[in-house]
Amino acid sequence: MENPISQFDSGRGAWTRDPDGNRIVIWYSMYPHTTVVVDRERHRVTVHSPYRMGEEN
Repeated sequence: MENPISQFDSGRGAWTRDPDGNRIVIWYSMYPHTTVVVDRERHRVTVHSPYRMGEEN
């Protein structure tokens, strides 16, 4: 039986930048893209899942 984990790419890191282009955090994932929201007033970065649970990826 195959290990299902082996079907995924290994995680890769990418810099996330604020609206001014400054590096603020590194995002690691097996997925190539996602939505990131930067809230300057609250000093918060929200990373949204690149897929919906239960759907085919």
